[in-house]
Amino acid sequence: PAELAPPGQLTIQGADLDLAERAWLHDAQLRIVSRSATSGVAEVRAQASSGLLTIETTDGRHLPTAASVNLVGPVSVTSFSPASLLQGDQLRISGGNLARVSAVRFGNGALSGTPTVLDPSTIIVRVPDDAASGPIGLLTRTGELAQSPASLTVVPRIRVRAAEST
Repeated sequence: PAELAPPGQLTIQGADLDLAERAWLHDAQLRIVSRSATSGVAEVRAQASSGLLTIETTDGRHLPTAASVNLVGPVSVTSFSPASLLQGDQLRISGGNLARVSAVRFGNGALSGTPTVLDPSTIIVRVPDDAASGPIGLLTRTGELAQSPASLTVVPRIRVRAAEST
């Protein structure tokens, strides 16, 4: 199924979509903003709910589809701990809908690997070795970005390459 955090746009692919006048999710009407014979884009309002997609044609017919659309709540950051840590350490992030997070962006744009989901409101991520201080951003597969309200302090690790006796 497609996943979308409304409001947003839903891309529909198929055949004869140039005949689509409107789309529906449950009882919520979606406005078609662009269409061609093989694809269309519909605006999904915040009031819509998950369900099967139905296409309304220019002649008024309602054609149910097998396409399921899962509407999800937005990702949010409420806190993180610790507030200051070393590159390579683990960061615990709390917020909403965090199971949807695919990566964490740090102050200088450095990206983490895939977070470990403890529950829908808590994730843990390793701070990359090239991360810098600043707000953190949570990224989802659907392109959503949630920014932290506070800045994280990232301290570079001291790395000794060699030592000589004198």
